Amino acid sequence: MAAVRRPALNGPASAPFGPLVTTPTTRDTPAVRRNHLPFALLAAAAILPAQSTLTVGPGGFATVQLAIDAASPGDEVVIEPGIYPAFSTSKGLTIRAQIPGTVEIESGFLSLIHAPPSQPVQLVGLLMRSYFFNGTTVSAESCVFESAGIVLSIVNSNARFENCQVIGQTFLLGVQGSLVATNSTVTMVDSGVAGAPGAGSPGVVLVGSHLIASHVTLQGSYGSIPREALNVDANSSARISDSSVVTANNTCGVVGTDVVFSRSTLPASCSVPTDTLLGVQANGAIVRSLGYEVTFRGEPNQFVLVFGSDAVDLDLPAVLQGPFLLGSAGCFPAGALVTDAQGQATLSLAVPLVTLPPGLAVYLQGVSGSSFPLLTSAVVGGVVR
Repeated sequence: MAAVRRPALNGPASAPFGPLVTTPTTRDTPAVRRNHLPFALLAAAAILPAQSTLTVGPGGFATVQLAIDAASPGDEVVIEPGIYPAFSTSKGLTIRAQIPGTVEIESGFLSLIHAPPSQPVQLVGLLMRSYFFNGTTVSAESCVFESAGIVLSIVNSNARFENCQVIGQTFLLGVQGSLVATNSTVTMVDSGVAGAPGAGSPGVVLVGSHLIASHVTLQGSYGSIPREALNVDANSSARISDSSVVTANNTCGVVGTDVVFSRSTLPASCSVPTDTLLGVQANGAIVRSLGYEVTFRGEPNQFVLVFGSDAVDLDLPAVLQGPFLLGSAGCFPAGALVTDAQGQATLSLAVPLVTLPPGLAVYLQGVSGSSFPLLTSAVVGGVVR
């Protein structure tokens, strides 16, 4: 089956999102620190309660929803190539395409992810429509979300996106935004959000929420009524590094006061605060028997501690300028780096070819700085494939 099409952006060809899948690379530079994915974590995984893999497609469940209904929290639902009805879940599951980019989830009424925060939901390699995350923890990687109206509504949740696109489609009425976060924390890496054309809608809207992003493209509406790429209310904040803001008619496209950019490309009309933030970029997915590289970017000769966990959580210690988003219970030190003269340092992890429980994930976050509050990066990582 041919891969599900990737929606084209609205706007000039000079502002494309990055590819959904990147190829891991190996670079031998002084700033590269090679390490092994901690065997303690993998050994601990081997004694976790038994989990199951449920298959959707020929020979398995007919729909994703039937598999979810039969699954237990922590199970993995693997979807064979095809087009399937929308699903909802109140259980923490890994729901992934057998082959990323070949599974399309149709539009549904009130497609809802509302598993308890202690039961994370992991979405991998899916093309999805409009979804509502409510009171939950969601990690999406290599996914496309596209719809008319609000594409993603995130309420009282912790949501992470890596290598994803959120794309608004033409809508007859103006809408609130393609991605609207309310009382939530959103972290994005190697991703993009585009507002809907037509009557026009913003790209990202934050209401009492926080955005931590690195290597993203935020695009406003290119419709008859151009709209901003990022709208941040008085109770929200955004920290964005190594990214681009794209708008029509050279408008700024950024609305809000507590917004800081670092090493980013903004329209000439923009006058927003800039500072040195800790950026991060992943080079591919975590694949057994292959190397996995993560590059951090900050000031030259800067010390970076990298922590890992098998879960994404939310904690905001007073000594940090941003949330520490790793589950504290299973957190472990993954490496110590020093950036080079260009401010970059790469952690290279060897992922052993071992038997792992279904849906096991590894997430990484950097912490750096010579004074308090310390800098934190966005989170990278995901399901080990």
